[in-house]
Parts: sequence; structure tokens; C-alpha cells
Amino acid sequence: MPMLICFPGASLLALCWTLRLVFVPGHRSGWATTGLVIVWLAGLFAAAGCGYLVSRVFRYRSPAAPSNS
Repeated sequence: MPMLICFPGASLLALCWTLRLVFVPGHRSGWATTGLVIVWLAGLFAAAGCGYLVSRVFRYRSPAAPSNS
């Protein structure tokens, strides 16, 4: 379970680390910049989706039902 919680945080750190490299205009072609932005946004949506799913697991987790044995 701890590794599942780490992935959204690690993804967001990596996205923040590359924010300037992706969105600041440099010596790249328009196609390369467009591709980087698309991949960066896909990573952002994947991190958000993973964070949402992890939060749902913790929100709706119920204690184990007692057994009748």
C-alpha cells in the first residue's frame, strides 16, 4: 500500500521539475514543443486520476465484517 500512495506524489514532483523545460519557449520546433506539452498533460491527468483513486480507497474503506464462525 505505501507504494501506491507514493506514485501520485512522485509524479507531481516530476511534473513540477519539468514544468519550465516544457512550457518555456526554447530552441525546439513547434512540433517538438506540442509533443512535450501533450505528454506532460497526459502525465498530469494520470497523476490526478491516480490520486483520486487512492483517495477513494481510503474514503470508502470499511472495517472488516466480523465472521460468524
